[in-house]
Amino acid sequence: MSEESENQLEKQSCIVADFGDFLTKHPVGGKILDVKALPHNKDTILDAICFLIVVSEDEKRVEQLRAGALILANFQEGVGDQPLWPLGFDVSASDEDVDAFIERVNADANTKAHERYMTLQPLVRKDELNIMKKTAAAVRLRHERLEGHKL
Repeated sequence: MSEESENQLEKQSCIVADFGDFLTKHPVGGKILDVKALPHNKDTILDAICFLIVVSEDEKRVEQLRAGALILANFQEGVGDQPLWPLGFDVSASDEDVDAFIERVNADANTKAHERYMTLQPLVRKDELNIMKKTAAAVRLRHERLEGHKL
């Protein structure tokens, strides 16, 4: 491998590692977050993931990279500092009884947060499809590269 290729591999690996560290500290779950929270530009991270897919020798690593790439869809423009949850708030942080929980779900602030979540959900789905297409293309390039080594 050339020095330039090694530098490129190191750079892309660092970008993906930063994203992985971020996800370890800030699990996404089902929420939608602002792209500004990411440690690098969303497209930069996706490009780095695709690069690593193409050069990877490990099939399990490829699947991990593809799964990680899909998480990027949950990062959207204009969300703001507070993440958006499907019910308007973090259900896992609630220890309320059922009646209090239902009342909280129906509260005006949570209803508005839920509506914002639902407004952004189609963008998340669209991003998921685009990410799947891009990572699938990287997998095809990887297979072509590996097949080329067998000749």
